[in-house]
Amino acid sequence: MRKIIPLAVTVLLCVFFYTQFSSAQTTGADSATITWHSNSFYPSDFGGKPLPINQSVVSASVTLFQNQKIQDTSNLLVFWYLDGEFLQKGIGLSTVTFPIGKVAGSVYSLKASVETSEGVIDSLIIVPVTNPEVVIDVPVPNLLIKSGDTITLHSIPYFFNISSLSDLSFSWMVGGFIQNNEASSDITLNIGDVGASGEVRVKSIIQNTKRATENKQTEIILHNQ
Repeated sequence: MRKIIPLAVTVLLCVFFYTQFSSAQTTGADSATITWHSNSFYPSDFGGKPLPINQSVVSASVTLFQNQKIQDTSNLLVFWYLDGEFLQKGIGLSTVTFPIGKVAGSVYSLKASVETSEGVIDSLIIVPVTNPEVVIDVPVPNLLIKSGDTITLHSIPYFFNISSLSDLSFSWMVGGFIQNNEASSDITLNIGDVGASGEVRVKSIIQNTKRATENKQTEIILHNQ
């Protein structure tokens, strides 16, 4: 069972609320749509949208439609604006990139204006900035354990600025103590006496080895049945 943390809520809210606005300064049925993606890392089975963090790079593309059919923009002048400021323009410039310089919780507004023979067609999107996240995959239902159990936990990184998992270092804390012999994304626990509290606290810490300030940790609490 994968522990659900605010990451899932963040992604759902972003997908639901950060919708796109498109308007055409014409009387026709033209419209434009911007799509975007960030270069931040995400697991191959992740079904959501990979969100950018500080120092990520976002690539965006605009597609022009008429009567629900994609139109050729290679000969059209396209203007791009970021947070209301001119970013770039060019004939057939349907794709742009920009670096993320804001902190988590911030947003960027990105606008594309396509000049057609019938007028200007605008499209606007909001790009949210988040933090890297860590999810601990737990193979027991409801985080319930009992003395004598042996379980293996798996730490899963999201949205780090890396090109390979080898750029990350993993560490674990169990019951408040660093597990010096555990430096991988997995940890195997042999559950002994859980004590009077009836719980075991496990924390996963992930650090980007190439960016000293880019790290994230999350904690779960395993409870005695």
